[in-house]
Amino acid sequence: MFILFIQLALCIQEKAINFEASNSKREIILLYQKNIDQAINLALNAEQQPLHNTISPLYERIDLTLWPAQTYKLSLLAAKDSYFVGVTVFAAWIYSGLDSKFFYFEKEWNYVSQDEYDRPQFHFSAPRNWINDPNGFIRHKNLCHIFYQYNPISLAWGNMFWGHAVSSDCIKWKHLPIALEPGQKIVNASTVGGAFSGGAIIHKGNIMIFYTDSLETQYDFIEIQNYSISSDYVKFENRTSVISTRPNGASKDFRDPTIYQNGQYYYMVLGTAMDGIPAVIQYRALDPVGPWTYNGVFYKFQLNATTIECPNVVIYQKNTSAAILIFSIIDLSLQSSLTLYVLGNIIKEQFVATTQPLRIDYGGHYYAAQTTEDIIIGWMQDWKKDKKYFGNDKFSSVFTLPRKLTVINQKLYQNVISEGQSLIGSGRLITESIVKLHDLSYLLFTYNNLQDFNIVLGYDEQLIIYLKLQQNLFGLIVKEGAILQQCDAQLSDIGFFNSFTLEIWVDRAALEVYIHCIKRKSNNDIYQRGINRSIFGLDKGNL
Repeated sequence: MFILFIQLALCIQEKAINFEASNSKREIILLYQKNIDQAINLALNAEQQPLHNTISPLYERIDLTLWPAQTYKLSLLAAKDSYFVGVTVFAAWIYSGLDSKFFYFEKEWNYVSQDEYDRPQFHFSAPRNWINDPNGFIRHKNLCHIFYQYNPISLAWGNMFWGHAVSSDCIKWKHLPIALEPGQKIVNASTVGGAFSGGAIIHKGNIMIFYTDSLETQYDFIEIQNYSISSDYVKFENRTSVISTRPNGASKDFRDPTIYQNGQYYYMVLGTAMDGIPAVIQYRALDPVGPWTYNGVFYKFQLNATTIECPNVVIYQKNTSAAILIFSIIDLSLQSSLTLYVLGNIIKEQFVATTQPLRIDYGGHYYAAQTTEDIIIGWMQDWKKDKKYFGNDKFSSVFTLPRKLTVINQKLYQNVISEGQSLIGSGRLITESIVKLHDLSYLLFTYNNLQDFNIVLGYDEQLIIYLKLQQNLFGLIVKEGAILQQCDAQLSDIGFFNSFTLEIWVDRAALEVYIHCIKRKSNNDIYQRGINRSIFGLDKGNL
Protein backbone atom coordinates (compact mmCIF):
# COMPACT_ATOMS: atom_id res chain seq x y z
CA MET A 1 0.00 0.00 0.00
CA PHE A 2 1.32 3.44 -0.93
CA ILE A 3 0.10 6.50 0.99
CA LEU A 4 0.95 9.90 -0.41
CA PHE A 5 0.58 13.04 1.68
CA ILE A 6 1.22 16.45 0.13
CA GLN A 7 1.43 19.33 2.59
CA LEU A 8 2.66 22.27 0.49
CA ALA A 9 1.06 23.95 -2.50
CA LEU A 10 2.93 23.64 -5.82
CA CYS A 11 4.62 20.49 -4.51
CA ILE A 12 4.74 17.41 -6.78
CA GLN A 13 5.35 13.92 -5.40
CA GLU A 14 5.71 10.86 -7.59
CA LYS A 15 5.58 7.08 -7.34
CA ALA A 16 6.41 5.03 -10.41
CA ILE A 17 6.88 1.58 -11.93
CA ASN A 18 8.63 0.65 -15.15
CA PHE A 19 7.13 -2.00 -17.43
CA GLU A 20 7.83 -3.51 -20.82
CA ALA A 21 5.03 -3.38 -23.41
CA SER A 22 5.01 -5.93 -26.21
CA ASN A 23 3.08 -5.92 -29.48
CA SER A 24 0.37 -8.15 -28.01
CA LYS A 25 -3.00 -6.83 -26.93
CA ARG A 26 -2.42 -5.04 -23.65
CA GLU A 27 -3.96 -2.71 -21.14
CA ILE A 28 -3.24 -1.20 -17.75
CA ILE A 29 -5.61 -1.19 -14.82
CA LEU A 30 -4.81 1.13 -11.95
CA LEU A 31 -6.89 0.55 -8.83
CA TYR A 32 -6.89 3.35 -6.29
CA GLN A 33 -8.80 5.13 -3.56
CA LYS A 34 -8.64 8.80 -2.68
CA ASN A 35 -9.23 10.09 0.80
CA ILE A 36 -10.51 13.50 -0.24
CA ASP A 37 -11.96 15.05 -3.38
CA GLN A 38 -8.86 16.28 -5.20
CA ALA A 39 -7.42 15.69 -8.64
CA ILE A 40 -4.36 13.57 -9.29
CA ASN A 41 -2.65 12.68 -12.55
CA LEU A 42 -1.45 9.44 -14.07
CA ALA A 43 1.58 9.83 -16.29
CA LEU A 44 2.72 7.31 -18.90
CA ASN A 45 6.03 8.72 -20.03
CA ALA A 46 5.14 12.23 -21.22
CA GLU A 47 1.41 11.57 -21.56
CA GLN A 48 -0.57 12.63 -18.51
CA GLN A 49 -4.16 11.52 -18.04
CA PRO A 50 -6.25 12.83 -15.13
CA LEU A 51 -7.89 10.19 -12.96
CA HIS A 52 -11.56 10.45 -12.05
CA ASN A 53 -12.31 13.24 -9.61
CA THR A 54 -14.26 11.38 -6.93
CA ILE A 55 -13.90 10.00 -3.44
CA SER A 56 -15.21 6.56 -4.46
CA PRO A 57 -12.87 3.56 -4.84
CA LEU A 58 -12.23 3.39 -8.57
CA TYR A 59 -10.22 1.73 -11.25
CA GLU A 60 -8.79 3.29 -14.38
CA ARG A 61 -8.27 1.40 -17.65
CA ILE A 62 -5.70 2.59 -20.16
CA ASP A 63 -5.61 0.91 -23.56
CA LEU A 64 -2.05 0.44 -24.86
CA THR A 65 -2.94 -1.51 -27.99
CA LEU A 66 -1.63 1.13 -30.40
CA TRP A 67 1.40 2.13 -28.36
CA PRO A 68 4.85 1.18 -29.74
CA ALA A 69 6.56 -1.76 -28.06
CA GLN A 70 9.03 -0.29 -25.57
CA THR A 71 9.63 0.28 -21.88
CA TYR A 72 7.25 2.71 -20.24
CA LYS A 73 7.22 4.53 -16.96
CA LEU A 74 3.91 4.63 -15.12
CA SER A 75 3.85 7.48 -12.60
CA LEU A 76 1.31 8.79 -10.14
CA LEU A 77 1.68 12.52 -9.53
CA ALA A 78 -0.20 14.97 -7.37
CA ALA A 79 -1.70 17.92 -9.18
CA LYS A 80 0.44 21.06 -9.02
CA ASP A 81 -2.14 23.04 -7.08
CA SER A 82 -2.99 20.29 -4.62
CA TYR A 83 -2.88 20.97 -0.92
CA PHE A 84 -3.14 18.30 1.78
CA VAL A 85 -4.12 15.69 -0.75
CA GLY A 86 -4.34 12.18 0.68
CA VAL A 87 -4.16 9.37 -1.89
CA THR A 88 -3.99 5.64 -1.29
CA VAL A 89 -2.84 3.65 -4.33
CA PHE A 90 -3.37 -0.08 -4.16
CA ALA A 91 -2.45 -1.91 -7.30
CA ALA A 92 -1.64 -1.82 -10.99
CA TRP A 93 -2.06 -4.61 -13.53
CA ILE A 94 -0.22 -4.67 -16.82
CA TYR A 95 -2.15 -6.92 -19.21
CA SER A 96 -0.26 -9.20 -21.56
CA GLY A 97 -2.01 -12.57 -21.45
CA LEU A 98 -0.58 -15.14 -19.06
CA ASP A 99 2.59 -13.00 -18.89
CA SER A 100 0.64 -10.16 -17.27
CA LYS A 101 2.33 -8.26 -14.46
CA PHE A 102 0.77 -7.44 -11.12
CA PHE A 103 2.09 -4.60 -8.94
CA TYR A 104 1.44 -3.10 -5.58
CA PHE A 105 3.41 0.11 -5.93
CA GLU A 106 6.26 -0.46 -6.52
CA LYS A 107 6.63 -4.16 -5.98
CA GLU A 108 5.78 -6.86 -8.50
CA TRP A 109 3.50 -9.54 -7.01
CA ASN A 110 3.34 -12.37 -9.53
CA TYR A 111 3.85 -14.65 -6.55
CA VAL A 112 3.06 -13.63 -2.98
CA SER A 113 5.99 -13.07 -0.69
CA GLN A 114 7.04 -16.16 1.22
CA ASP A 115 8.84 -14.03 3.80
CA GLU A 116 5.89 -12.18 5.30
CA TYR A 117 4.93 -13.03 8.85
CA ASP A 118 1.88 -15.31 8.85
CA ARG A 119 1.88 -15.65 5.06
CA PRO A 120 0.70 -19.22 4.27
CA GLN A 121 3.08 -21.33 2.24
CA PHE A 122 0.74 -23.84 0.61
CA HIS A 123 -2.72 -22.39 1.30
CA PHE A 124 -3.88 -19.84 -1.25
CA SER A 125 -4.02 -16.20 -0.16
CA ALA A 126 -4.40 -12.92 -2.02
CA PRO A 127 -1.44 -10.53 -2.14
CA ARG A 128 -3.40 -8.04 -0.07
CA ASN A 129 -6.76 -7.58 1.63
CA TRP A 130 -10.10 -9.41 1.69
CA ILE A 131 -11.07 -12.60 -0.15
CA ASN A 132 -14.03 -14.88 0.24
CA ASP A 133 -15.59 -17.45 -2.12
CA PRO A 134 -13.39 -19.28 -4.62
CA ASN A 135 -14.93 -18.88 -8.09
CA GLY A 136 -14.49 -20.41 -11.54
CA PHE A 137 -12.13 -23.20 -10.48
CA ILE A 138 -11.11 -24.85 -13.76
CA ARG A 139 -8.25 -26.75 -15.42
CA HIS A 140 -7.17 -25.96 -18.98
CA LYS A 141 -3.97 -26.51 -20.96
CA ASN A 142 -2.03 -27.90 -17.97
CA LEU A 143 -2.96 -24.95 -15.78
CA CYS A 144 -5.41 -24.61 -12.91
CA HIS A 145 -7.28 -21.30 -12.84
CA ILE A 146 -8.80 -20.03 -9.62
CA PHE A 147 -10.91 -16.90 -9.48
CA TYR A 148 -12.13 -15.50 -6.19
CA GLN A 149 -14.29 -12.89 -4.52
CA TYR A 150 -11.93 -10.02 -3.83
CA ASN A 151 -11.97 -6.62 -2.21
CA PRO A 152 -8.49 -5.34 -3.09
CA ILE A 153 -8.88 -2.06 -1.22
CA SER A 154 -9.78 -3.27 2.27
CA LEU A 155 -9.31 -6.08 4.80
CA ALA A 156 -13.10 -6.19 5.17
CA TRP A 157 -15.82 -7.31 2.74
CA GLY A 158 -16.95 -4.65 0.26
CA ASN A 159 -17.90 -4.21 -3.38
CA MET A 160 -16.77 -7.38 -5.08
CA PHE A 161 -14.13 -7.84 -7.75
CA TRP A 162 -12.99 -11.19 -9.18
CA GLY A 163 -9.34 -11.90 -8.46
CA HIS A 164 -7.50 -14.44 -10.62
CA ALA A 165 -4.50 -16.76 -10.26
CA VAL A 166 -3.06 -19.73 -12.13
CA SER A 167 -0.98 -22.72 -11.09
CA SER A 168 0.56 -25.80 -12.65
CA ASP A 169 0.02 -27.84 -9.46
CA CYS A 170 -2.88 -26.12 -7.60
CA ILE A 171 -0.47 -25.34 -4.75
CA LYS A 172 1.86 -22.55 -5.88
CA TRP A 173 -0.16 -19.79 -7.52
CA LYS A 174 0.80 -16.96 -9.86
CA HIS A 175 -1.39 -13.89 -9.45
CA LEU A 176 -2.89 -12.33 -12.56
CA PRO A 177 -4.84 -9.11 -13.15
CA ILE A 178 -8.32 -8.69 -11.79
CA ALA A 179 -10.81 -10.46 -14.05
CA LEU A 180 -13.97 -8.54 -13.15
CA GLU A 181 -14.65 -5.23 -11.42
CA PRO A 182 -17.88 -3.86 -9.97
CA GLY A 183 -19.99 -2.25 -12.68
CA GLN A 184 -20.12 1.49 -13.02
CA LYS A 185 -23.65 1.48 -11.53
CA ILE A 186 -22.07 0.29 -8.28
CA VAL A 187 -19.25 2.81 -8.41
CA ASN A 188 -21.39 5.78 -9.41
CA ALA A 189 -24.14 5.06 -6.90
CA SER A 190 -21.71 4.42 -4.02
CA THR A 191 -23.83 1.42 -3.09
CA VAL A 192 -23.17 -2.24 -2.23
CA GLY A 193 -22.75 -5.12 -4.65
CA GLY A 194 -20.43 -6.03 -7.48
CA ALA A 195 -19.40 -9.17 -9.34
CA PHE A 196 -20.64 -11.94 -7.02
CA SER A 197 -19.75 -15.63 -7.18
CA GLY A 198 -20.03 -18.05 -10.09
CA GLY A 199 -18.25 -20.66 -12.16
CA ALA A 200 -16.28 -21.12 -15.37
CA ILE A 201 -16.20 -23.41 -18.40
CA ILE A 202 -14.06 -23.79 -21.50
CA HIS A 203 -16.03 -23.03 -24.66
CA LYS A 204 -14.53 -22.95 -28.17
CA GLY A 205 -11.06 -22.55 -26.68
CA ASN A 206 -12.08 -19.56 -24.53
CA ILE A 207 -12.71 -19.28 -20.81
CA MET A 208 -16.27 -18.22 -20.03
CA ILE A 209 -16.97 -17.05 -16.51
CA PHE A 210 -20.53 -16.89 -15.24
CA TYR A 211 -21.29 -14.64 -12.28
CA THR A 212 -24.03 -12.73 -10.49
CA ASP A 213 -24.12 -8.97 -11.00
CA SER A 214 -25.48 -7.81 -7.65
CA LEU A 215 -26.78 -4.35 -6.81
CA GLU A 216 -28.34 -3.44 -3.48
CA THR A 217 -30.05 -0.07 -3.47
CA GLN A 218 -32.10 1.80 -0.93
CA TYR A 219 -35.24 0.39 -2.51
CA ASP A 220 -34.37 -3.03 -3.90
CA PHE A 221 -31.93 -5.93 -4.09
CA ILE A 222 -31.24 -6.96 -7.69
CA GLU A 223 -29.23 -10.00 -8.85
CA ILE A 224 -28.68 -10.70 -12.55
CA GLN A 225 -26.75 -13.59 -14.12
CA ASN A 226 -24.01 -12.58 -16.55
CA TYR A 227 -21.09 -14.07 -18.43
CA SER A 228 -17.81 -12.69 -19.71
CA ILE A 229 -15.31 -14.28 -22.14
CA SER A 230 -11.53 -14.29 -22.46
CA SER A 231 -9.54 -15.63 -25.40
CA ASP A 232 -6.16 -15.04 -23.70
CA TYR A 233 -7.44 -16.44 -20.34
CA VAL A 234 -6.70 -13.15 -18.57
CA LYS A 235 -8.64 -10.19 -19.95
CA PHE A 236 -12.40 -10.72 -19.80
CA GLU A 237 -14.66 -8.81 -22.14
CA ASN A 238 -18.16 -8.76 -23.66
CA ARG A 239 -20.10 -8.83 -20.42
CA THR A 240 -23.53 -10.13 -21.28
CA SER A 241 -26.66 -10.61 -19.17
CA VAL A 242 -28.33 -13.97 -19.76
CA ILE A 243 -30.90 -14.18 -16.92
CA SER A 244 -32.35 -10.91 -15.67
CA THR A 245 -35.56 -12.02 -13.94
CA ARG A 246 -36.27 -14.58 -11.22
CA PRO A 247 -38.75 -17.42 -11.73
CA ASN A 248 -42.01 -17.24 -9.81
CA GLY A 249 -41.54 -18.27 -6.20
CA ALA A 250 -37.79 -17.60 -6.09
CA SER A 251 -36.44 -15.36 -3.35
CA LYS A 252 -34.38 -12.24 -3.98
CA ASP A 253 -31.34 -14.35 -3.06
CA PHE A 254 -30.81 -15.62 -6.61
CA ARG A 255 -27.14 -16.09 -7.34
CA ASP A 256 -23.88 -18.03 -7.80
CA PRO A 257 -24.30 -19.69 -11.23
CA THR A 258 -22.15 -22.71 -12.05
CA ILE A 259 -22.31 -24.69 -15.28
CA TYR A 260 -22.10 -28.39 -16.04
CA GLN A 261 -22.62 -30.25 -19.30
CA ASN A 262 -24.67 -33.42 -19.56
CA GLY A 263 -25.40 -34.81 -23.01
CA GLN A 264 -26.24 -32.16 -25.58
CA TYR A 265 -27.22 -29.52 -23.03
CA TYR A 266 -25.39 -27.09 -20.78
CA TYR A 267 -27.02 -26.65 -17.38
CA MET A 268 -26.76 -23.69 -15.03
CA VAL A 269 -27.55 -24.20 -11.34
CA LEU A 270 -28.30 -21.29 -9.01
CA GLY A 271 -28.87 -21.00 -5.27
CA THR A 272 -32.10 -19.48 -3.98
CA ALA A 273 -35.21 -20.38 -1.95
CA MET A 274 -38.43 -21.48 -3.63
CA ASP A 275 -41.56 -20.55 -1.71
CA GLY A 276 -39.44 -20.15 1.39
CA ILE A 277 -37.62 -23.51 1.14
CA PRO A 278 -33.85 -23.47 0.33
CA ALA A 279 -33.40 -24.75 -3.21
CA VAL A 280 -31.15 -25.18 -6.22
CA ILE A 281 -32.86 -24.20 -9.47
CA GLN A 282 -31.71 -25.00 -12.98
CA TYR A 283 -31.60 -23.48 -16.46
CA ARG A 284 -30.51 -25.17 -19.67
CA ALA A 285 -29.15 -24.13 -23.08
CA LEU A 286 -27.76 -25.78 -26.20
CA ASP A 287 -25.00 -23.16 -26.25
CA PRO A 288 -23.61 -21.48 -23.13
CA VAL A 289 -23.99 -18.04 -24.68
CA GLY A 290 -27.75 -18.71 -24.56
CA PRO A 291 -30.60 -18.45 -24.72
CA TRP A 292 -31.08 -20.01 -21.28
CA THR A 293 -34.45 -21.54 -20.46
CA TYR A 294 -35.76 -22.09 -16.94
CA ASN A 295 -35.83 -25.82 -16.24
CA GLY A 296 -37.42 -25.92 -12.79
CA VAL A 297 -36.28 -26.89 -9.31
CA PHE A 298 -33.21 -29.13 -9.38
CA TYR A 299 -33.13 -29.86 -5.64
CA LYS A 300 -35.07 -28.59 -2.62
CA PHE A 301 -34.75 -29.50 1.05
CA GLN A 302 -36.09 -28.04 4.29
CA LEU A 303 -32.87 -26.73 5.81
CA ASN A 304 -32.52 -24.36 8.74
CA ALA A 305 -31.44 -21.54 6.44
CA THR A 306 -32.93 -18.76 4.34
CA THR A 307 -31.24 -19.76 1.07
CA ILE A 308 -28.73 -22.02 -0.66
CA GLU A 309 -25.50 -20.49 -1.98
CA CYS A 310 -22.71 -21.63 -4.29
CA PRO A 311 -24.16 -24.88 -5.73
CA ASN A 312 -21.82 -27.21 -7.65
CA VAL A 313 -22.72 -30.39 -9.55
CA VAL A 314 -20.08 -33.11 -9.99
CA ILE A 315 -20.92 -36.05 -12.25
CA TYR A 316 -18.43 -38.47 -10.74
CA GLN A 317 -19.02 -41.51 -12.94
CA LYS A 318 -18.81 -40.83 -16.67
CA ASN A 319 -21.72 -41.95 -18.81
CA THR A 320 -23.92 -42.45 -15.73
CA SER A 321 -26.43 -40.33 -13.83
CA ALA A 322 -24.45 -40.53 -10.55
CA ALA A 323 -23.73 -37.05 -9.20
CA ILE A 324 -22.65 -35.07 -6.14
CA LEU A 325 -24.47 -31.85 -5.31
CA ILE A 326 -22.41 -29.51 -3.13
CA PHE A 327 -23.73 -26.24 -1.69
CA SER A 328 -23.39 -23.87 1.26
CA ILE A 329 -25.80 -22.46 3.81
CA ILE A 330 -25.68 -20.24 6.86
CA ASP A 331 -27.27 -22.46 9.50
CA LEU A 332 -29.58 -20.32 11.66
CA SER A 333 -29.59 -22.68 14.66
CA LEU A 334 -25.83 -23.32 14.75
CA GLN A 335 -25.09 -19.70 13.80
CA SER A 336 -22.39 -21.07 11.55
CA SER A 337 -21.49 -21.30 7.86
CA LEU A 338 -21.72 -24.86 6.51
CA THR A 339 -20.89 -26.61 3.25
CA LEU A 340 -23.00 -29.69 2.60
CA TYR A 341 -23.07 -32.47 0.04
CA VAL A 342 -25.78 -34.78 -1.20
CA LEU A 343 -25.25 -37.91 -3.27
CA GLY A 344 -27.81 -38.89 -5.87
CA ASN A 345 -28.67 -39.27 -9.53
CA ILE A 346 -29.74 -36.85 -12.23
CA ILE A 347 -32.99 -38.31 -13.56
CA LYS A 348 -35.09 -36.45 -16.11
CA GLU A 349 -33.00 -33.32 -15.50
CA GLN A 350 -33.70 -33.29 -11.76
CA PHE A 351 -31.49 -34.32 -8.86
CA VAL A 352 -32.88 -37.34 -7.01
CA ALA A 353 -31.05 -37.61 -3.69
CA THR A 354 -29.94 -40.95 -2.27
CA THR A 355 -28.54 -39.43 0.96
CA GLN A 356 -29.48 -36.70 3.37
CA PRO A 357 -27.41 -33.48 3.28
CA LEU A 358 -24.12 -34.19 5.09
CA ARG A 359 -21.32 -31.87 6.17
CA ILE A 360 -18.30 -31.89 3.91
CA ASP A 361 -16.14 -30.44 6.70
CA TYR A 362 -16.77 -30.28 10.45
CA GLY A 363 -14.50 -27.36 11.23
CA GLY A 364 -16.92 -24.48 10.82
CA HIS A 365 -14.38 -22.70 8.62
CA TYR A 366 -15.26 -24.13 5.23
CA TYR A 367 -17.60 -22.32 2.86
CA ALA A 368 -18.49 -21.72 -0.79
CA ALA A 369 -16.61 -24.75 -2.15
CA GLN A 370 -15.76 -24.86 -5.85
CA THR A 371 -14.99 -27.98 -7.87
CA THR A 372 -13.15 -28.75 -11.06
CA GLU A 373 -13.72 -32.34 -12.15
CA ASP A 374 -12.91 -34.29 -8.95
CA ILE A 375 -10.95 -31.56 -7.09
CA ILE A 376 -12.55 -29.29 -4.51
CA ILE A 377 -11.33 -26.14 -2.75
CA GLY A 378 -13.11 -23.97 -0.16
CA TRP A 379 -12.90 -20.70 1.73
CA MET A 380 -11.52 -21.10 5.26
CA GLN A 381 -13.74 -18.62 7.02
CA ASP A 382 -17.12 -18.28 8.70
CA TRP A 383 -19.57 -15.57 7.62
CA LYS A 384 -21.34 -15.52 10.96
CA LYS A 385 -18.21 -15.15 13.05
CA ASP A 386 -15.63 -13.48 10.85
CA LYS A 387 -17.05 -10.33 9.28
CA LYS A 388 -13.53 -8.94 9.29
CA TYR A 389 -10.24 -10.74 9.68
CA PHE A 390 -8.20 -9.56 12.64
CA GLY A 391 -4.62 -10.27 13.59
CA ASN A 392 -3.11 -9.56 10.18
CA ASP A 393 -2.77 -6.21 8.43
CA LYS A 394 -1.97 -7.59 4.95
CA PHE A 395 -4.38 -10.29 3.83
CA SER A 396 -7.68 -11.66 5.03
CA SER A 397 -8.16 -15.44 5.25
CA VAL A 398 -7.06 -18.30 2.98
CA PHE A 399 -8.41 -21.20 0.92
CA THR A 400 -8.22 -24.83 1.94
CA LEU A 401 -5.80 -27.27 0.44
CA PRO A 402 -7.24 -28.73 -2.78
CA ARG A 403 -8.79 -32.13 -2.10
CA LYS A 404 -9.51 -35.04 -4.40
CA LEU A 405 -13.07 -36.36 -4.12
CA THR A 406 -13.92 -40.05 -4.10
CA VAL A 407 -17.30 -41.73 -3.55
CA ILE A 408 -17.26 -45.16 -1.89
CA ASN A 409 -20.38 -46.95 -0.66
CA GLN A 410 -22.49 -43.81 -0.78
CA LYS A 411 -20.03 -41.74 1.27
CA LEU A 412 -17.82 -38.89 0.10
CA TYR A 413 -14.11 -39.08 0.97
CA GLN A 414 -11.36 -36.53 0.47
CA ASN A 415 -7.60 -36.70 0.08
CA VAL A 416 -5.22 -33.77 -0.15
CA ILE A 417 -4.08 -33.84 -3.77
CA SER A 418 -0.83 -35.65 -4.49
CA GLU A 419 0.98 -32.38 -5.29
CA GLY A 420 0.41 -31.33 -1.70
CA GLN A 421 1.75 -34.61 -0.39
CA SER A 422 4.94 -34.26 -2.43
CA LEU A 423 5.37 -30.68 -1.23
CA ILE A 424 5.66 -31.47 2.45
CA GLY A 425 7.10 -34.98 2.60
CA SER A 426 6.20 -38.15 4.48
CA GLY A 427 5.23 -36.53 7.77
CA ARG A 428 6.30 -36.81 11.40
CA LEU A 429 4.66 -39.41 13.62
CA ILE A 430 3.28 -37.99 16.89
CA THR A 431 4.19 -40.07 19.93
CA GLU A 432 3.94 -37.37 22.62
CA SER A 433 0.85 -35.68 24.05
CA ILE A 434 2.20 -32.13 23.67
CA VAL A 435 3.44 -31.05 20.26
CA LYS A 436 4.92 -27.63 19.54
CA LEU A 437 3.74 -26.57 16.11
CA HIS A 438 6.15 -25.12 13.58
CA ASP A 439 5.63 -23.64 10.13
CA LEU A 440 5.02 -26.23 7.42
CA SER A 441 4.39 -29.19 9.70
CA TYR A 442 2.84 -32.43 8.49
CA LEU A 443 1.98 -34.68 11.44
CA LEU A 444 0.52 -38.17 11.78
CA PHE A 445 -1.12 -39.78 14.79
CA THR A 446 -2.27 -43.42 14.75
CA TYR A 447 -5.14 -44.49 17.00
CA ASN A 448 -5.80 -48.19 17.56
CA ASN A 449 -7.85 -48.48 20.75
CA LEU A 450 -10.89 -47.10 22.49
CA GLN A 451 -9.13 -44.91 25.05
CA ASP A 452 -9.77 -41.18 25.19
CA PHE A 453 -6.88 -38.86 24.38
CA ASN A 454 -5.80 -35.22 24.31
CA ILE A 455 -3.06 -33.95 22.01
CA VAL A 456 -1.87 -30.38 22.49
CA LEU A 457 -0.80 -29.12 19.07
CA GLY A 458 0.37 -25.65 19.96
CA TYR A 459 0.39 -23.14 22.74
CA ASP A 460 1.83 -19.88 23.94
CA GLU A 461 0.78 -17.29 26.52
CA GLN A 462 -2.39 -16.42 24.61
CA LEU A 463 -3.25 -19.47 22.52
CA ILE A 464 -3.76 -23.20 22.95
CA ILE A 465 -4.84 -25.69 20.29
CA TYR A 466 -5.59 -29.33 21.04
CA LEU A 467 -7.34 -32.41 19.69
CA LYS A 468 -9.43 -34.64 21.90
CA LEU A 469 -11.34 -37.91 21.81
CA GLN A 470 -13.86 -38.31 24.60
CA GLN A 471 -16.66 -40.88 24.62
CA ASN A 472 -16.58 -41.28 20.83
CA LEU A 473 -16.65 -37.51 20.30
CA PHE A 474 -13.71 -36.25 18.28
CA GLY A 475 -12.98 -32.56 18.59
CA LEU A 476 -10.64 -29.68 17.86
CA ILE A 477 -10.48 -26.93 20.48
CA VAL A 478 -8.88 -23.53 20.06
CA LYS A 479 -8.70 -21.19 23.03
CA GLU A 480 -7.37 -17.70 22.45
CA GLY A 481 -7.52 -15.66 25.65
CA ALA A 482 -11.13 -15.87 26.81
CA ILE A 483 -12.41 -16.92 23.37
CA LEU A 484 -13.11 -20.65 22.98
CA GLN A 485 -13.81 -22.29 19.62
CA GLN A 486 -14.77 -25.96 19.64
CA CYS A 487 -15.58 -28.19 16.66
CA ASP A 488 -16.91 -31.69 17.31
CA ALA A 489 -17.88 -34.74 15.27
CA GLN A 490 -19.28 -38.08 16.37
CA LEU A 491 -17.05 -40.83 15.02
CA SER A 492 -20.13 -42.94 14.36
CA ASP A 493 -21.51 -40.14 12.17
CA ILE A 494 -18.42 -40.07 9.98
CA GLY A 495 -17.96 -43.82 9.71
CA PHE A 496 -14.85 -44.46 11.82
CA PHE A 497 -14.65 -46.45 15.00
CA ASN A 498 -11.72 -48.27 16.59
CA SER A 499 -8.82 -47.46 14.26
CA PHE A 500 -7.79 -44.40 12.31
CA THR A 501 -4.84 -42.17 11.56
CA LEU A 502 -4.99 -38.41 11.97
CA GLU A 503 -3.29 -36.37 9.29
CA ILE A 504 -2.53 -32.82 10.48
CA TRP A 505 -1.45 -30.09 8.05
CA VAL A 506 0.01 -26.99 9.65
CA ASP A 507 0.62 -23.81 7.69
CA ARG A 508 1.40 -20.31 8.88
CA ALA A 509 -2.24 -19.24 8.75
CA ALA A 510 -4.16 -22.49 8.62
CA LEU A 511 -4.60 -25.83 10.31
CA GLU A 512 -6.36 -28.76 8.67
CA VAL A 513 -7.01 -32.16 10.25
CA TYR A 514 -8.02 -35.25 8.28
CA ILE A 515 -8.85 -38.80 9.29
CA HIS A 516 -7.40 -41.76 7.43
CA CYS A 517 -9.74 -44.70 7.55
CA ILE A 518 -8.12 -48.03 8.43
CA LYS A 519 -10.52 -50.38 6.75
CA ARG A 520 -10.47 -54.17 6.79
CA LYS A 521 -10.53 -55.75 3.32
CA SER A 522 -12.64 -58.90 3.16
CA ASN A 523 -11.50 -61.34 5.85
CA ASN A 524 -7.79 -60.63 5.59
CA ASP A 525 -5.70 -58.53 7.93
CA ILE A 526 -4.87 -56.08 5.18
CA TYR A 527 -5.59 -52.44 5.80
CA GLN A 528 -6.34 -49.72 3.36
CA ARG A 529 -5.01 -46.21 3.92
CA GLY A 530 -5.47 -43.05 1.97
CA ILE A 531 -9.25 -42.86 2.14
CA ASN A 532 -9.70 -39.54 3.90
CA ARG A 533 -12.55 -37.54 5.20
CA SER A 534 -11.86 -33.96 6.12
CA ILE A 535 -12.93 -33.15 9.65
CA PHE A 536 -11.67 -29.68 10.34
CA GLY A 537 -10.44 -26.66 8.46
CA LEU A 538 -9.53 -23.90 10.91
CA ASP A 539 -8.18 -20.51 9.90
CA LYS A 540 -5.74 -19.09 12.43
CA GLY A 541 -3.38 -16.18 12.07
CA ASN A 542 -0.93 -17.23 14.74
CA LEU A 543 0.20 -20.76 15.55
